[in-house]
Amino acid sequence: MAATHLVTAAGPAEAPRGVHFSPAARRTGNHIDTRDRLEALFDQLGAVVGNVLDSVPVRLVIFGAFTYVTVVWLAVAHWVYRDMRRRRPDPATPYLAAAAMILASPVLLPLSTFTYLVLRPAETVAETRERELGERLDALDAELDLACPGCGLPVEADWLVCPDCRSRLARRCRTCGRTMGLDWALCGWCGSEFGPSVTPRRLPAALLRAPIDQPSAAGPRGGLLEPGS
Repeated sequence: MAATHLVTAAGPAEAPRGVHFSPAARRTGNHIDTRDRLEALFDQLGAVVGNVLDSVPVRLVIFGAFTYVTVVWLAVAHWVYRDMRRRRPDPATPYLAAAAMILASPVLLPLSTFTYLVLRPAETVAETRERELGERLDALDAELDLACPGCGLPVEADWLVCPDCRSRLARRCRTCGRTMGLDWALCGWCGSEFGPSVTPRRLPAALLRAPIDQPSAAGPRGGLLEPGS
């Protein structure tokens, strides 16, 4: 009869005479032997990695990378603080934005930076004030340009006479028929001369208050046409 071998942690050993092991017990012994070999292999790999990490060049590289990431992380938080100060007038929002960037940690730095760029106000405080000032100036110019100088009634750009106070607002060129300002000395489209420029303040009171169908006192030289002509 062939001898039966017992597989132990120290290796296979010959079993005593008369002792027999089942196939399941033999497979269990083989499994234990394979596990011990894997553990020994992992121990060797861990020792190699530990020796590499303990070397001076690798430590310097790791320290430099850690320092670089930390500096970039804090620099981004400082930039967020300064950028938010330019975009929000309240003093608390810049601190909250910078604190959120710090709490995000370097691991989430790309995601947090992208989120900030998407959610931050589109305009700075100076740009917002400049835009609002420009809108107010444009509105004021529009009101001044489209208001009657005599009574302040809103008028259209192509009106010749104010329908409320009958003040002269513009005149029409005899040559091309375009509407011109009262202070124009010649037509800007066809070049016809009107003679001396006439402003609304210098017109005679009778002309300012003249009915719409009354002939103009300017005559042919002035190039002034009545609305009905």
